[in-house]
Amino acid sequence: KQKYATGRTIEHKRPTTHAEHRLLMPFEQLRAVVLRLQDQMMKVCAAWDTKGSMNKNWELLFKRLDKDFSGRLDFVEFVKAVREELLLPDMKDTDLQALWAYVDHDRSGEVTIA
Repeated sequence: KQKYATGRTIEHKRPTTHAEHRLLMPFEQLRAVVLRLQDQMMKVCAAWDTKGSMNKNWELLFKRLDKDFSGRLDFVEFVKAVREELLLPDMKDTDLQALWAYVDHDRSGEVTIA
């Protein structure tokens, strides 16, 4: 069996569709979650005193969280990023799960910055 760099077995699951995402959360509500994360990211980056594009700042956050240097984050690391690094401890689990389903569309259990 093929494995990811982290040692997890590659399961070759069928990617999710936008229709499936809408079952978890309406698009408008998911968009509000993304906008809240984006707004908070700008505040955090100002506190880090970093200048640059938003993509560069997301990459910086990703690298800070990728403790094993695998180039991938799992759901636990994602939740930690939102709650501890972006300082949003009140973000609902349902919001995080819906956003995770959207970004982890291949259902691998991990995401990359690319």
